[in-house]
Amino acid sequence: MIIQCDYGDYPMLAAEMTRIKELLSTQHQRLLDPTPRQQSQQRRHRQQQQQLQDQQLELIVTHRSRRSQGGGQHNFGSFAGTRANCPAKWYVDGATYFADIFDAMEQANEEIFICDWWLTPEVHLKRPDDDGHYRLMNVLQRRADAGVQIFILIYKEVKYTLKIDSWYTKLMLRTLNKCNIHVLRHPNHLSSWEFLWAHHEKLVVVDQKLAFVGGID
Repeated sequence: MIIQCDYGDYPMLAAEMTRIKELLSTQHQRLLDPTPRQQSQQRRHRQQQQQLQDQQLELIVTHRSRRSQGGGQHNFGSFAGTRANCPAKWYVDGATYFADIFDAMEQANEEIFICDWWLTPEVHLKRPDDDGHYRLMNVLQRRADAGVQIFILIYKEVKYTLKIDSWYTKLMLRTLNKCNIHVLRHPNHLSSWEFLWAHHEKLVVVDQKLAFVGGID
């Protein structure tokens, strides 16, 4: 909407409007014609940006070259070999991963932390398991009954889009030992309006000394 005004009867207002127009014109001209200092900053910024892009390209080329030349000498075609005297251990599949988690939790003395997207209490961590000794819920109950504090964070799904039933998981685990097993479902979608992300971390930490980190639920 444009309003036509006649400032003839208002000399002070007319003078103020003239000053504002001149100020805006000056600011606009400054944007179009940067000062020498601004020009220098812009050139330096472009140089740094180009330097960063060149370094990134060099890293990519070097990485691909190493993989093509020596990748076949390492496990799984990796550009890097297995390091000696390293406290980390890698897993290829879930069998040894879950077995080691069972052994670690059985030896827990103080705390067990679990963060998961989909946690099934009845899962067997070792097989065969005819009597259920290796079931997750059973090992957690044994440790909780022994005084170990267990803290579990699981993803609270949107009920009508996913069928992972985190409410059942919480209910089942809480019935095992209400004093020492603590379960948190998160986030609360209705109160926080958080719908576009999920707790997809997979973590098991035993006594804050040993951590299992990876992509296995």
